[in-house]
Amino acid sequence: MSRRWLLAVLMLAGCPDRAKSPPGARQAAVNTAPTGKLCKSSVRAALLPPDARHIGPGRWSVQLDLQGEVLAAHRARFSAKKIEPNGEAWAGLLEQCVTAATLAGVHLDPEAGSLHAWVETDADKDRFVAALCKAVDDADWLDRCLARIDRSRLDD
Repeated sequence: MSRRWLLAVLMLAGCPDRAKSPPGARQAAVNTAPTGKLCKSSVRAALLPPDARHIGPGRWSVQLDLQGEVLAAHRARFSAKKIEPNGEAWAGLLEQCVTAATLAGVHLDPEAGSLHAWVETDADKDRFVAALCKAVDDADWLDRCLARIDRSRLDD
């Protein structure tokens, strides 16, 4: 398997060892966004090496791990609305509850156990990471979002 394919698989499926970044990617500090507990443990941003940018649009790979702590914290909220809290549901939630400007330069690529996105610029990454952190760390915001969400627009 070539290095490029390995990088693509790791970026899409996630690294089995979360302490390590995918090969060739540089882990970014998520210091431009709220730093709540779930944000710190579940949001990862990796700067893609220039030769790997053909994998997806953009300079950054951003991932929200929806298993473990995020699932434990928010499963009941989603279940009350009969929504499966997978990557597709979180993508739909963000598309409906954050501004279009926040998602500018963000190409959502949801998976079953994570929400992945290819992000074009540093500024786009900072806005998107801030939105992810707000979604996972601010339970009141998430409750308001889920209360007004159009269930028919979700693909969970």
